[in-house]
Order: sequence, then C-alpha cells, then structure tokens
Amino acid sequence: MKKILFIILLVLCSLGAGAFGVFYFAPQLGFFESDVPAEEIAEDDASQDDFAYLPMNNQFIIPVIEDESIESLVVLTITLETFADQTETVYERQPKIRATILRTLLTYSNIGGFSGNFTSDMRMDRLNTLLRDSVALEAGTLVNDVLIQDIARQDV
Repeated sequence: MKKILFIILLVLCSLGAGAFGVFYFAPQLGFFESDVPAEEIAEDDASQDDFAYLPMNNQFIIPVIEDESIESLVVLTITLETFADQTETVYERQPKIRATILRTLLTYSNIGGFSGNFTSDMRMDRLNTLLRDSVALEAGTLVNDVLIQDIARQDV
C-alpha cells in the first residue's frame, strides 16, 4: 500500500512540477495572450451584459502534502460566471472544465499554495488568476470568471 501511495504521490508531484513551470513561464512567453483584438472583446461585452452563474456540481477536495504525507485537506466550492445565453454550452462542457480546475488546484497545492496563510489577498488573487487562465484555455470565452464561493482547510 505504501509503495502504491508513493508512486501516486510521485506522479502527482511530477505533474505538479510540470504544470507549475507552465503557469510560471507561460505568461512571460505570451501563451495566455488573446488573439482577439481588444475592439472585438469590447463589442462582445457591450452587447451581452446578462450574466448567469453556474455552480460546479460538487466541491473540490484537495490534499495538502508535506513530508510525503497528507497533512490537511482543502475543500473549495466554485461557481462559473458566464453569459446567460451560454449556460447550456458551459453545462455540457462542465466535466472537462472540472478536470482542468482540479488539475490546477492540485498543482497549486503541490507548490505550497494552501500552506500557511492560504487566504491572504495575494494568495487568493493568484489562485483566482490561475483558475481563470486554466479555464480560459479549456473553455475560451464561454466562462467570464471563476468564483471561489467557499474555501476551508481541515488538518488531518
């Protein structure tokens, strides 16, 4: 059992390190830059100002691992902000969006994002930015924002 847990943790840490590299270096290399001109974005925003909010089906439960053991669990409730006429499309793509959010949260946990004072303004802003950017890669302009409704950490 310990060997299986060690292998799982090793894989998660490897994935986390790779994802951290992408999140750290991608903005500097321009990977998150939009190909859509600012004028088109402004026109879309002006014509569609009716937002809808879609809560994710289940909470996210993220382990916080220190010294190769689970020290605590972080539980998050997340809601997606979208335009009212896009709710059905976002709902249909929710499994892929959920997988993207989960991967981002696991990466954030692996780099120590949920350790210490994890609810400071700076850390919450960084987490929200990471979630928005990762969802934008998956869903494009379907999702306007990722809202963290609840967050709690429980020591094990």
